[in-house]
Amino acid sequence: MKTKSPEREKARKLYLKSNKTAKNKEIAEKLGVSASLVAKWKSQDKWDSEDLPKEKVKSKSKGKNKSKGKPGAPFGNHNAFAKTSGAPPGNSYGLKHGGYSQVYWDTIDEAEREMIQNMPKDEETMLLDQIKLFSVRERRIMQAIEKVKGKDEQLTNTTVKTEVRMDNDSNETEDESSKPYTLVTSTENKHNVVARLEDELTRVQRAKSQAIATLSKLNIEKQKIALIKEKDDVEIEDTSETDAVIYGENISSE
Repeated sequence: MKTKSPEREKARKLYLKSNKTAKNKEIAEKLGVSASLVAKWKSQDKWDSEDLPKEKVKSKSKGKNKSKGKPGAPFGNHNAFAKTSGAPPGNSYGLKHGGYSQVYWDTIDEAEREMIQNMPKDEETMLLDQIKLFSVRERRIMQAIEKVKGKDEQLTNTTVKTEVRMDNDSNETEDESSKPYTLVTSTENKHNVVARLEDELTRVQRAKSQAIATLSKLNIEKQKIALIKEKDDVEIEDTSETDAVIYGENISSE
């Protein structure tokens, strides 16, 4: 049996390696043979009917068949042990105002403590006070809206006083009036300011409506309880006369 030439086998490999897209002329130029000879080899050996060589896929991990566990540090790893998110204890950076702060009893001053102690205990009084505060806030926002709308200019200025931090090695308390500061003025469209105030007004009015609805439900529950109590009092009546007829007139003297 005649042995195939090395060029013939190389030509076959080049064709299959190109995913069967290489031209006969390209293969012939690489091997230094004629294109007609490559075409003859291709036809006789039936290159197009051969399967493409499979690429070897490297395993990404040795434990491929192992079951996947929960994400996180491996067992015994203490990289994040006993860590908690958020600011350190006592640190209040990022705090906008008191409404967003976590209340700790050791941080409450005497005035706040006295205010809490003097707060009413019953729900009805607390709801009434809350509704009153919502009404005051509602009025102030409406006044601010009218004030902005009354301006002739389309732009409104907002000035913010910003304190400048200075390195001071002395332990003496610096006077507040002598601290350096800068004034930052920002300009904003009047319509944007009005829209923002109206959004805040909507939130206040919604909260006020919820408080009123809660107060109404509370009053309805109180009325129901009063009616039930009144009904029970009517049912508990004096039955001494009926008892005298049934058991005898002298039953009350026994």
